[in-house]
Amino acid sequence: MNLLFLNDTATTDLRQNYAEFLAQVLNKNLLVVTSIEGDFDEYMEKNNVDILCIACHDGKRVLQRYLNACRTLRIPYLFLTDIWQPVLAIRHILMPVSMLEEEVYKGQICAHLARATGASTTLLQAKDYGSKALHNAQKIKTLLEKFSLDCKTIIAKKDSFHVTEESCDRQHELHADMLILTASRDYGLDDIFFGPPERKVLQHSRIPVMLLNPRGDLYSLCD
Repeated sequence: MNLLFLNDTATTDLRQNYAEFLAQVLNKNLLVVTSIEGDFDEYMEKNNVDILCIACHDGKRVLQRYLNACRTLRIPYLFLTDIWQPVLAIRHILMPVSMLEEEVYKGQICAHLARATGASTTLLQAKDYGSKALHNAQKIKTLLEKFSLDCKTIIAKKDSFHVTEESCDRQHELHADMLILTASRDYGLDDIFFGPPERKVLQHSRIPVMLLNPRGDLYSLCD
């Protein structure tokens, strides 16, 4: 387990403490960055980084620059913005589940986190007319239950297009310590003009947000 800093730049607040806590409890290599400068990919490959931890403020331009830089990452990336309310624990994980097939892969990452921390999980299943979100939630729940992990599913008030934002709005109500989201596949016109759903969450979330890129062959954190 190592806590690494790109260009030897450490944070000076509780976000560094959280990164240290996460690296220790997961027994993984974490890279902490506080600036968009530098070559993430080359450094992470050289140092066998398992999770990228981004400590930044919540301005939409800064967040979008990080999101753009991370779109091809092979590992999970965790945002700790300056509106985060520090809690050095992961007791409850919240995951929105939409109709998209790549949502299922979040279950693997969640299982790893929950096994390491003892956290329970709430799946916020999108309220869709079809059954795809239901099937995705069932697959994730089945995976977590294989490891005897505590998991429950609740039906969201919104559909697959808005369940990500709802998870942010309800994080306090659902006692979440961490959000796990799937990043957008591609940016449509609304995303370009108004920002993708994950950026909107990052601007308002008061808990850490972990993002996974939507390709099932890119994950390296899983057992």
